[in-house]
Order: sequence, then structure tokens, then C-alpha cells
Amino acid sequence: MSRPPLQQSFLYGSMDNEEVLRGLGGIDGRLLDVGSGVGSWAPRLRAAGARELVALDPSAQAIAAASDRYDVAVVGTIEDATLAQLGGRPFDVIVAADVLEHLVDPWRALRTLRSWAAPDALLAVSVPNLRFYRLVGNLVLRGQFEYEPWGVRDWTHLRWFTRASLAHALAASGWAPQRWVTSTTLKGRLLARVSEQLANDFLRQQLTVVARASAPRQPRAPESTWLARSRERASAPAAR
Repeated sequence: MSRPPLQQSFLYGSMDNEEVLRGLGGIDGRLLDVGSGVGSWAPRLRAAGARELVALDPSAQAIAAASDRYDVAVVGTIEDATLAQLGGRPFDVIVAADVLEHLVDPWRALRTLRSWAAPDALLAVSVPNLRFYRLVGNLVLRGQFEYEPWGVRDWTHLRWFTRASLAHALAASGWAPQRWVTSTTLKGRLLARVSEQLANDFLRQQLTVVARASAPRQPRAPESTWLARSRERASAPAAR
């Protein structure tokens, strides 16, 4: 039996991302909703304090449905959109909920979002958690990792993150993680009494983090390059 096309038969944005809303709390200023879909949560973002809402989504159908909820609604992606198309002014808050996992180069996308951000802007990100115990269990105990039409193993997911790798990607792109949204389930709260990080690393299907704009972390030179430079300095004639 042939596999259906690797695309979704539904429009994103019809359900509110409660974890992102909880992580952001109060919102102040101009907000960009990347991968907005139909943008059902736009009224709640505005009620939380967003003074201007801008939607960006590759689906023309979704943007048509979202246009009444946003001040600006643009058909496009992070890769091909420009700040001028999005209103020309930096954003105080950027939301990328369930977006990075669909991109070929999410690291470049994070750098692009940083270039669109105001100096003290916030970025809210949510992605599937690669260390979720059910994923790990199926992989280790059963040797299975089958993609599905939706959910954590959505067949349109191209990239995967753990808490550590997501934090590294953010820091390297000019975003300093400020707070990780914690579990609200009974199991998560009980385990968090022993180890909050363990609870969030293994019990959560999604990782949700709010980061603040910062200076990009400079990558450390490879050891071979460092050694070569050390040798050059050692062999250089001493200055008189």
C-alpha cells in the first residue's frame, strides 16, 4: 500500500498553545506569530497585551482565515520573508510554536528571527521532545520509530531537539533561554519534587521555552585550529 503524501490535511492554528501562553504571561508590544495557521489564539494574545499582531504562514488558505484576527497577515516562511514585508519594525515578542521541527535549517531561522527582534525582545518556542519517554522506550525496547500523520512523530517533522540541544541552538543564535515551561500534570509535579529537570526532560511530549534577545555565543575554534595558531605565535620572531 502506497504512503499518502507527506503533508497535513488540516490547517494549523485551530487550537491554542496553552504552554506558550503560560510561558509568556503578559505581553507588551509588537508580536510576530510565525506559523500562525488560522490564528485562533490571536484574541488571547491581544488580550495578554500585544498591541500589534503580525501573522506569517506558508498557507494562503490559513492566512486568509487569519487575516481578520491580525493587523498584518503575510503568506510566506522565515526563509523567504523580509522584515519590510512584515511591517518594517522590529518585534518585541516572537512566537515560533511547533515551527522549528518542520524546517530544513532551524538554526538559520533562529538567527533570522534574532535579526527581526527588538534589543530586549522575547522569543517563545515549542518543539517535540526527543527524550520523551515513549519515544525513547519504543526506540530502545522495540526498535521502532514510525512516523504518523500527526502528533510527536508527525511525518512532516524534519528536525528533533532535546532540552540541551535546543538551549544550545538558541544561545548560538542570539537568544538566552529565560524559563522553561514546567509540567502541570500530577505525575510531572510529583517527579518535579525529586528533579524538575528530569521531569521536564522525560515526561513532556513538548519542550516550551521563553528566551530573550542577547549577543550570539561565539563558537569555539576547533582544537586543531587553536594548536596551529599557537604554533604560529610560538615560531614568530619576538618583537624588539
